[in-house]
Amino acid sequence: MGIAHCIDMHNEIDSSDSLMEQYSVPEEYLSRLSDLASRIDCVLRGLDAVSDQLPHREVLPPEHSLEDLLTNIENSVSELESDSEAFVEIISLSSNILRELDQIITSRRISLKNKHFKLRSLSSSNLREMLLEAQQGTIDIEPTFKEIEDVSTRCSNILSKISFLKKNLETSGLNVQPREVHFPPTDGFFEDTEQVLSLAESEVRSNKKISSVTAKELVSIEATIQKMVDKIPEKKANLENQTLQLRDYVSRIRQLAKSKPKFRSLVSSLSSLKVALTDIDALIEAENNMGKIASTVVFKAWVPATSL
Repeated sequence: MGIAHCIDMHNEIDSSDSLMEQYSVPEEYLSRLSDLASRIDCVLRGLDAVSDQLPHREVLPPEHSLEDLLTNIENSVSELESDSEAFVEIISLSSNILRELDQIITSRRISLKNKHFKLRSLSSSNLREMLLEAQQGTIDIEPTFKEIEDVSTRCSNILSKISFLKKNLETSGLNVQPREVHFPPTDGFFEDTEQVLSLAESEVRSNKKISSVTAKELVSIEATIQKMVDKIPEKKANLENQTLQLRDYVSRIRQLAKSKPKFRSLVSSLSSLKVALTDIDALIEAENNMGKIASTVVFKAWVPATSL
């Protein structure tokens, strides 16, 4: 014969002498859970992707322990990290190129209006190779802008000097044709031109009459420089169009990478793992709450002494 009743153990724990110990999920599991969530978010950021709004939800196997569940997810995350490396590199490389191009567009005040450029074809199946080629093209853009500016400045200075020198010579009878000059001019062109100008300036300073040979050379230089100056707006416009064309090209490579089935599969798998981590977190919270119950059922029995 006996009786059973509930006893609130909150005030009895010390006297229970370890008969009842409060259970809690090991901190190691919470740390691993947080680390996994960080790793998944890191891969998603590297892919420039967000979790699917409606990811596939895997039901947690009831027979698996927390250790089993976390170990399985750790293995899956490691596999996805490895599989996503190529895509992460493409997204990172394209981001860097686009950032540099946007800086050029902003600093050079390139207008996006009324610009017409031919779309570059995505000829290669190797996205990385196409981006590396685009990266080299991007590296060359700013130096080319500066080269055009340098040519413009030097041409302007030369024309100013010639304009001053022409006041001291008669050019009405001179009939010369401009020379063919590449743009930008070959090495030594400006240096040779400066030597002719220095000779003419020296003759003017010494009150000498500029020789007919020097005068003819000055007129030829003026016509050549002016022809070069006339090309500058076109060269600058072409480079601006090239910059916009390159930006469009890199953007389409990036979009192509994101449209690939394997990319979408990676994002979907990572999203599902995030949901699984949320479920495990809820499971851990539930187990912790169960372990915090501080009441128990105590059975007391009375039996004849002879039965003891």
